[in-house]
Amino acid sequence: MIQNSAGIIMIILTFLGFSCTKRSLILFDFNRDFDTGTVETTEGMKISLIDEKALRLEKGAVRQYRPSLVLKAPGGKWDLSGYEAITIEVKNVGSEPHSVNCIINNPGDPPLPVGYVYEDTDVITEGALLLWPGEEGVLKLPLLREQWAEKEIGIIGMRGHPPVKRVKDLSNVNQLVVYIQKADKPFEVVIDNIRAEGIYKAPEKLQELKNFFPMIDEFGQYRHREWSGKTHSQEELLVHREIEEGDLDSHPGPESWDKYGGWAAGPQLEATGFFRVEKHQGKWWLVDPEGRLFWSHGIVAVEPYHKTAITDREYMYSFLPSKDEPLGRFYGTASTRWGYYSRYDTFETYSYTKANMYRIWGEDWFDKSAGLAHHRLKSWGMNTMHTPNWDNREIYELRETPYTGTLRTRQARRIIGDEVSEGSRFPDPFDPSFRRILRDQLAYHKGHSIDDPWCIGYHIDGEPDWGWDGISLAVSTLKSPPDQAAKREFINDLKLKYSSIDRLNTAWGTSHGSWGALLMNRTEPEGEGAYADLRAFYAKLADTYFRICKEELKSAAPNQLYFGCRFWSVNIPVADAAAKYCDVVGYNRYYYTVENFYMPSGQKIDTLEYDKPMLFGEWHVGALDRGMLHPSLRQTKDQDQRAKAYKDYVLGAMRHPQAVGTIYFQYQDQETTGRVGDGENYQIGFIDVCNKPYYEIIRASRDVGYNMYDYRFSNK
Repeated sequence: MIQNSAGIIMIILTFLGFSCTKRSLILFDFNRDFDTGTVETTEGMKISLIDEKALRLEKGAVRQYRPSLVLKAPGGKWDLSGYEAITIEVKNVGSEPHSVNCIINNPGDPPLPVGYVYEDTDVITEGALLLWPGEEGVLKLPLLREQWAEKEIGIIGMRGHPPVKRVKDLSNVNQLVVYIQKADKPFEVVIDNIRAEGIYKAPEKLQELKNFFPMIDEFGQYRHREWSGKTHSQEELLVHREIEEGDLDSHPGPESWDKYGGWAAGPQLEATGFFRVEKHQGKWWLVDPEGRLFWSHGIVAVEPYHKTAITDREYMYSFLPSKDEPLGRFYGTASTRWGYYSRYDTFETYSYTKANMYRIWGEDWFDKSAGLAHHRLKSWGMNTMHTPNWDNREIYELRETPYTGTLRTRQARRIIGDEVSEGSRFPDPFDPSFRRILRDQLAYHKGHSIDDPWCIGYHIDGEPDWGWDGISLAVSTLKSPPDQAAKREFINDLKLKYSSIDRLNTAWGTSHGSWGALLMNRTEPEGEGAYADLRAFYAKLADTYFRICKEELKSAAPNQLYFGCRFWSVNIPVADAAAKYCDVVGYNRYYYTVENFYMPSGQKIDTLEYDKPMLFGEWHVGALDRGMLHPSLRQTKDQDQRAKAYKDYVLGAMRHPQAVGTIYFQYQDQETTGRVGDGENYQIGFIDVCNKPYYEIIRASRDVGYNMYDYRFSNK
C-alpha cells in the first residue's frame, strides 16, 4: 500500500510539473488559450502567435534601443523563492544575430535598466542569450540570492559587481520582461516554454562580511572564485610567460604579408610611401606604403595605461604595497567627471597591470612589454594598433606595426547649452579655440607620427554626442550665452534669411523684441516653426566641424588619412558632412555584426548609401567564465562563444565592400575593480590583468587574420 501511494504521489507531482530531481513551474506556455492582448509591448516590437504553441517577436514600427515584451504574472505575482532559475526556449528565425535578454521586476521597478549604471543603484537580475540566424537555445536567468549577512557591503566605483549586494524579492515577482538589445537591425525570434526551474537550497548560514573583504588578491584578480588559468603565484606568472613564448614561436605570423602587414602576394598598386585608400575591383581597401592591398585587422590600447581607484576602498584589496618598495612606483592619481569619484578633484590609483609586468620582467618591464605587443599582434594575425591617448608613443615609434591614433579637441570651448542638452559637451567649431587646439595637437606630433610611413592616419575626437534628431546641437546653441561663437553665427544666418526680427517671429511663432534680445535669450523655441532653421544650422555646424578638422589635419599632416570622429551615434546631416570630408569614416559599432551596416545618406549616392570606405574602430565581446565581474557591452556565454563572435564579426566586415578594417577594443581586460573614470570593468581583453593570453579568442583572430586577404579578395 505504501508503494502504491508513493507511485500515485509521483504521478501527481509529474503531472503538476515536479519531479524528484527537477522542479518546474510553467510561467507562460503560448498555446491556443494564450491571449496576445494581455501582454504589453513597446513600439519597437510586434508579436504574433505561431501554430498555437510559440510567440514570434519582430521589429516594430519604430527604431528603439531595447524593444521589449512585458509578461505580467497572471495572478498579480509569482513566488519564485523556491526556484534556481527562469528558462526560456528561444530561436532566431531572422537574418541578423541578436542578443535576447530577460529581466524580472518587483512592483515599482522600472521595466528596463535605463542607460549606463555607474553605481549599483538599481537591482537588476538579468539573463542573456546570443543567437546567430537559425540558432536556437535556452535563455537562462539565474535567480540570485543574498549570500551575505549584511545587505550593504560597500562596493563603489565599478560597474560590474559580485552578486552580493542587493537582489530581487523573489517572493513578489510581478512581471518578466523580454527584450532585444540594440535592435537597430530587423529581428525575428520565437520564444516558448517560459519556466521557473530547479530547487533552491538555502545555505545553512549566511556568510559574514568579514570573510568577503578583501575581495581582490595580490595580482588584481577577484579572490572569491576559481577559474581555468587563474594566477596564484609569481611562479605561475613566469610559467604562463614561457608557455606563451612557445605559442608565439609556433605562430610567427602570416607568410603572405609584407613588412607593413599588406598583401605581398596580392596585386601591385601605386606605391606612394604612405598609406592611402583605393577602390579595387568593387571593394574599398587601404593601400600600404609599398603599394600593396591592406586590410586593417587590429586592436586598441596596447600601452599599459590600466589603473584602478584606491581612495575610499583600500579595504577591497589584499595587497597594496608601501610606496618605498619597488611595486610602490605604480601608484598614481586621477580625476573624473563621472560616478562616485567625481566628488574628488583627484583621487589615488594603483596599477595591478604594471605591477604584474614588473613581477614578470623586473626593471625592463616597459621595454619588454612594448616589444612583446608587436610580436603578439603579428602572431595573432593583426596588423594595426590604435592609440586612444598617446600615453606611450614610444611603443608605436618602434615602427613594427602600422598604427592610428586619436587627436582631441577637448580643450576647445564647448557649446554651453544647458545641463541636460545633448550638445552641451560638444566643441564649438566656430570658436577660434577650435582651430588653435587642433594646431596644438598636431604640433605635438610633428617629427613623430606626422610623416611617419607607419602612421596610417588620425581620428579627431572620440564618440562626440551628435544626438539623433538632427537639431539638438542647434537647440543647445540657442540656449547658450550671448558670447557663444556658434550662437552668433546662427543669428547672423537668421538675419540674412529673415532681414527683420518680426519676420523671424512670424515664422517661429516667437515674440523677440530685437536681434539683441534673441542673442540674450536662452530658451528653446517652441512649436514646429523653427525646425527647418534648426536643422539647417545643425547641418552647417556638422559641415564646419569636419571641414576645419580636415583643413588643419591636411595642412600639418598631408600624408596621413582622416578617419573622422569615431561615430557611435549618427544621423543624415552628420553622415553627409563626414562623407564629404573624411578619407575613411570611422565607426565604433558595438554590435555582433556589421555586415549589413551602411552609412545613412541624405544624398542617395550609389543606391541610397554613400560609397565611402569605413573603418570599424571599436567593438568588443566578453564573458564571465574567467573571473571578471562584467561581461561587456556585448555578452557571450563563455570564451568559446566569445571567440566565435569575434570571428563572425571580422568575417562579416571582410564581406562588406566598404569596410577597410576592424579595430577591437581592447588589448587587455579592464581592471577588476574598474578603470578610473566610469568604473568599467569589462572582460574584453586578449590578455588578462596578469598578462596571460585568452587563447580561444587568439585562435579565432589567427583564423581570420592569416587568411584575410584571400577571403576578402575572393569573396563576392
